[in-house]
Amino acid sequence: YYSADALGLMIEDGARLGHQHGARIEIVHAVDAITIPHPSIEMQRALRDRLDELDAICAGFEVESTSKYVSGHAWDVVPDEARSTRSQLIVTGARGWTQLSWLRLGRTADRILRSAPVPVITVPLGTAPKPIERALIAVDFSQCSDAAASVTRRLAAGQDAPPAYVLVHAWQPL
Repeated sequence: YYSADALGLMIEDGARLGHQHGARIEIVHAVDAITIPHPSIEMQRALRDRLDELDAICAGFEVESTSKYVSGHAWDVVPDEARSTRSQLIVTGARGWTQLSWLRLGRTADRILRSAPVPVITVPLGTAPKPIERALIAVDFSQCSDAAASVTRRLAAGQDAPPAYVLVHAWQPL
């Protein structure tokens, strides 16, 4: 799905964030059980070697990491891992590869979003990492929008300059 270079850059970005916030990183590679029901020993070694390379990138940023591969669909593995690791946030890429051109999320990101036990940030393909300068928060004065605003403030904490918040009232009568 992602080139080795793109994956390495994503791990570097994650390691920078991990270093900035004193966090550790868990790298989980989902191996589709239908496409590859029984990975060969050679494939298992190649996966382990690549995961070791990604762990080394984290170590270069003085960030502790662990890595593993799990058999299953990413849309099942990611929420399960979030639960088992007690993660507080999922960040996933969104290529938007779907038959429906109006749908901005692809099938995997959409399914992760729907079954996630924690907030999910989807990052469109081609988005360059940069500090959050402005954040739009859709609010309807519910507990859900309060939670969204709280998470947004926490994500921006620790930046040199706090972002501007744009609140959009997003209420729709039933």
